[in-house]
Amino acid sequence: MTNPLHPLIERHCEWLSETVGEIRLLVANLNTDRQVARRAYELTHEITGSSGTMGFAQVSAAAAVLEEKLKPMSAQPAPYPPFDLLHVQSLYNDLATASHGVEPRHSSLFNVDLAAMAR
Repeated sequence: MTNPLHPLIERHCEWLSETVGEIRLLVANLNTDRQVARRAYELTHEITGSSGTMGFAQVSAAAAVLEEKLKPMSAQPAPYPPFDLLHVQSLYNDLATASHGVEPRHSSLFNVDLAAMAR
């Protein structure tokens, strides 16, 4: 029997790739407007929760660290101190590395036997 989570995990992988790309653009333009920081924060928050739920703990952890850095910045007006911008870029790189090449089979839920769990 096929794991009913497979289609959800596959969609998550596609969404993750697109969303990390969007965050890359936002991080590159972070110093332009507080709304850019806010959107980057919101997207990293979504990755933190959804990747954890979908069984991608490393991606979730990397996103959580970036989210923690972006949260206070999203409440402050730009421009931001150069050190903060470099730190955000470094944390983004960690997220990009953690999410690069992520495939459904990498999920801790991919081979879960839901029928056996229901018994």
